[in-house]
Amino acid sequence: MVSFPDYMATARINRKIISWALRRSGADIESLASTKLTLERLKTWEQGTAFPSEGDAKKLADMLGIAYPMLYMEEVPPDEPIKIPDRRTIDGRPLRNP
Repeated sequence: MVSFPDYMATARINRKIISWALRRSGADIESLASTKLTLERLKTWEQGTAFPSEGDAKKLADMLGIAYPMLYMEEVPPDEPIKIPDRRTIDGRPLRNP
């Protein structure tokens, strides 16, 4: 387990939320890795074998495109399609003959 200095707060996030957010966005954990958040650290958070600091958890939420408090949800939200209307068409209807 990764240990943090006493002055850093540990974010006891729900690892299942990370997997859910990745599925929802269509991304994979490798695409989130950077020099500051390594793939190894990200995988330990997703597996639940370690927890990030509060600052890293906030960065993770931003990268996942979710609100920071969602990382603490007990239950994973249902998989529902994200309905975003296309504002470039009349009434947001999909194009028939693009």
